[in-house]
Amino acid sequence: MSFFHGIATAAVGDTLNTTINAVMAPVTDAISAVIFYKLPIAGAEVQWIALWLVAASLFFTVYLKFINARGLKHALALVRDSGGTAKIKGDISAFKALATALSSIVGLGHIAGIAVAISTGGPGAAFWLIVMGLISMSTKFAEAFLGVKYRVLSKDGQFSGGPTYYLARGFANRGYPALGKFMAGFAAIALVIAANGFFQINQAEKQFAFATGIVQPVMFGVVAMLVVGVVVIGELKSIAAVVSRLVPFMCVLYLLAGFVILAVHITALPHALYIIVAEAFSPHAIKGGFIGCLVIGVRRAAFANEAGLGVTASAHASAKTDSPVAQGFVAMLEPLVSVVLICATTALIVIVTGAYQSTSAQGIEITSLAYASVFPWFTNILTVAVMLFAYSTIIGCFYYGLKAWTWMFGDAWWVKLIFKLIYIAQLLVGSVMPLEKIIDLSDAAQFIVGIPNIIGLYMFAGEIKRDLQLYWGGR
Repeated sequence: MSFFHGIATAAVGDTLNTTINAVMAPVTDAISAVIFYKLPIAGAEVQWIALWLVAASLFFTVYLKFINARGLKHALALVRDSGGTAKIKGDISAFKALATALSSIVGLGHIAGIAVAISTGGPGAAFWLIVMGLISMSTKFAEAFLGVKYRVLSKDGQFSGGPTYYLARGFANRGYPALGKFMAGFAAIALVIAANGFFQINQAEKQFAFATGIVQPVMFGVVAMLVVGVVVIGELKSIAAVVSRLVPFMCVLYLLAGFVILAVHITALPHALYIIVAEAFSPHAIKGGFIGCLVIGVRRAAFANEAGLGVTASAHASAKTDSPVAQGFVAMLEPLVSVVLICATTALIVIVTGAYQSTSAQGIEITSLAYASVFPWFTNILTVAVMLFAYSTIIGCFYYGLKAWTWMFGDAWWVKLIFKLIYIAQLLVGSVMPLEKIIDLSDAAQFIVGIPNIIGLYMFAGEIKRDLQLYWGGR
């Protein structure tokens, strides 16, 4: 009986896989063609969206006088003293807001996505990845500042903020309410599309199959729907309670395992650092030379920390703080943790072990090969880390999508329930789609948000700088 049941289950799974792929592939191709349209520059083709994100990060780094460097010590002090009091407006502490923000960006893009970047763009992509992470700290400052300054108190007693709110209210304050609503509506639609767990659930399933030998993507998706549903029903406070404990644990677990791998391959580390820098400027880099290497690194860094997309501003808007500038400083730590620490660790791991040169592995499988190079059972640690990263990101992304959804349709309980059911159901789609389509759709959906958001950031730049100068006494 179990034999025939297994055959039937596999047949249903294959049919569902084929159907979902047939429907989603044209959608993915159409969106990607627009978002990743390439411009010919210096003999290479550069995606315009990469230039758009880099320009914003460079602008705010210079315009705010390298706030990413001179404000780092102050940011760490604010997180350390972020317990919050009952007298300060907000729903969660500054640390929990940071943890919630990190939960959505510290995910499998840092494990699988970085491995893809190194395998396609070469070791030099890691250099541009880290550079982008450092300068994007300034963009994160601007987004969180606006998220807190323009937040509103919802009917359910919780604060709501993010791109939809600061675009609508910010433009209205400048006498352009219609433009503000249009920009906010654009951002809201993009955020709802971007709030998916496709990449996370897809790569979690692949790692589970790699570690256990059990290949059942449909069943994996169904189980994921159940465990995610338990948390998202409780919304912000249950999410914050989970991720404030989960994020530090999973980051430490992954970094410790990574340091063990680097220690075992310590003799290969100097050469790895050398080729990262050398190939970052080499015209003979693996894909597209210097420009291609730069673009791949920037694209993966943008996906890894979401600077310029405004997504995590929704979490910071819920922080217990009476200072938008202070929360801006806290938000700067996101790229530092997500890109400079975790992404850089992944990059070094796959380079020193040579796993990025594999011709048969892709995505999370590349990182798995790197882990297995030390001890075969080390892949079990990676599997645990992958499941934790995927879970935290999926529930974190839900919160941002929900805020955009309620901005458009209101915050009635049944409105929220509709989004919750849609969000939970889409996990099944992500578990069965091909990796290439998953990466393109996830990246494209994320980057769409950056169009209206960065326009708003430029428009509000003077306000951000003035408030920063008042906070810091003109420094």
